[in-house]
Amino acid sequence: MPARRSSGWISPWISALTATAAFLLLIWFFRQATWMPSPVRNIFPLPESGNRIFVAQADLSHEKAQALYRQALADLEDGSYEKALEEFKRLEPVYPGLQDILWLHEAECYVGQGNEWAVQKKLNSLLQQYPDSAVKVLALYKIGQSQYRGSEWEKARKTFEKIRQDYPQSDYAKGSLYYLGALLAKEEATQKQAAQPLEEYLRECPDCKFSGDAADVLEKVLPTPTAEEYGLMGVANAAAAKDIKKTLAHLGKGPRAITWLALGKSQIRAGQTQIGIQTLASGLPNA
Repeated sequence: MPARRSSGWISPWISALTATAAFLLLIWFFRQATWMPSPVRNIFPLPESGNRIFVAQADLSHEKAQALYRQALADLEDGSYEKALEEFKRLEPVYPGLQDILWLHEAECYVGQGNEWAVQKKLNSLLQQYPDSAVKVLALYKIGQSQYRGSEWEKARKTFEKIRQDYPQSDYAKGSLYYLGALLAKEEATQKQAAQPLEEYLRECPDCKFSGDAADVLEKVLPTPTAEEYGLMGVANAAAAKDIKKTLAHLGKGPRAITWLALGKSQIRAGQTQIGIQTLASGLPNA
């Protein structure tokens, strides 16, 4: 009787089929999952054509609606605010379940037009009509920014404090620290108090959007910075590619344990290549 053929050859096929099934299951999960916004520049994915959120219109099929949404985002990015505003509004009956997202984009258009009253009106409507919206914290944050741009200092302070209190783990709570510090720095009587939120912001966000600005404000309110404060300002200035001489001066006065990476990169940026390489190679030198 011939020997039975080994079944060892089956194992790789089983592994491959298992991996394929897992991949397809992952795709299905993401398609079925609750819709969430993309963290990249407030650009949000549109739902599948079969999703209940989409409602076809006589002049807008699903494909045309998606194309219009992409065009509206492009126009917003290019600064064609009036055109983008009209396009987002045209999409409202098509995506009634995403009206909060469309209103957020419309508020961004009003920002570009310099119409702070319309910005706040649109975003407050969003918060009132969609209290459970996935973008409610972002909407509140944008209201605070609008109030700040409009010199409504007290209103802005209350808005950013509310974000810090109600949403302490969000990225917007970090950004609120910068604004709270900047607001305190505006008044001579509270300038000394501005250092605390600005330093906390730089510790949490050494390379975030407002880090360079926070370092500038912090330097103005600190008569005699400590070594750590020089280090925080230097790291932030390096991340923001600020004046290289000033950056190196601050980094040189800060503790090496927190400045070595930014210092090495800045030295290379300043043309001190060999010194920068040595600084980076040293890792964490003794401060």
